[in-house]
Amino acid sequence: MRIASEKNLLALLRVRELDVEALSGKGSPTRRLSSLPESPMIGAAGLDDGWLMGVAFADAWTGWAIGSRGKILRTIDGGRTWIPQASGTNCWLFGIDVVSPSAAWIVGAGGTLLSSSDGGRTWNSRTSGTSSALYGVCFVDEKPGFAVGESGVVLKTADAGATWVPKRSGTSHWLYAVRFVSGRTGWAVGFGGTILKTVDGGETWTSQAAGSTPFYDVDFADALSGCAVGDNGMIRTTHNGGLSWIPRDSGTIESLSGIVFTDADRGWAVCRSSTLLRTTDGGQNWETIPGETSGLLWAITTRERRSGLGGRCGDWSGSGRIEQLSEDPKRA
Repeated sequence: MRIASEKNLLALLRVRELDVEALSGKGSPTRRLSSLPESPMIGAAGLDDGWLMGVAFADAWTGWAIGSRGKILRTIDGGRTWIPQASGTNCWLFGIDVVSPSAAWIVGAGGTLLSSSDGGRTWNSRTSGTSSALYGVCFVDEKPGFAVGESGVVLKTADAGATWVPKRSGTSHWLYAVRFVSGRTGWAVGFGGTILKTVDGGETWTSQAAGSTPFYDVDFADALSGCAVGDNGMIRTTHNGGLSWIPRDSGTIESLSGIVFTDADRGWAVCRSSTLLRTTDGGQNWETIPGETSGLLWAITTRERRSGLGGRCGDWSGSGRIEQLSEDPKRA
């Protein structure tokens, strides 16, 4: 799927929390790597008539997938079964961040903000103060949080989401992802090659220009080592906190929509042509992980920041399967 402009992009945002989870666009089972059985509850949830755009886990067992028309699915058995939850909205949901086992946030179209304080069992609408689409959300802990979106919108909360205050991003480009490594230091990426950095808790943002190719996702293993991915197979890495961003050969010209690192060396990226990429040297080199798939991959996340990896793929306009990715596909 080639994105022609900012207006028609339904961006997938990285959901990084707590084994690697990936969501896909459409087609038959998305990847044959240590696949999980299809859940009968998935069929009942009607996944074949919607998109899955984001995924997040609170721990190895409890997680959520979100997508079109207010779709929220919850698993409490590590992804073997997924149960639909009431979101209270028909808006598209684009980004989710799990703050703690009890607290989670979702953002979406029309300034949609949803929160849960009971481990995702129920979701409540919150006032964002904007009608602009929100694509990315990131909480440092349960109090300070950030959301980014359409036309350079940046929102900040300092009181656990009770109030959200707009901040000047310095750009009118759409922002698709936001990632903080501490209460003060974070990055946002978006259209037009936009990479923004803050070192004062989101009060001000400085451009770290990296060309004109749109970036759809960003992740940092620590305050120095990060990676941004985007259109035309674009991958850029930094090992100096973003002072410089080095282009890397991804081996594809397709759009990369998601990126996650589990440490400074090991990372995974998903491609909308259904490709999964892996690096073991901090993003300098990338290899393609083979798998049988015909869907578009949209999201990827980790359940645990440790050596043992796993993952999930979801799809739209297909069977609605959600499958697991093994840490080493050669052993799958």
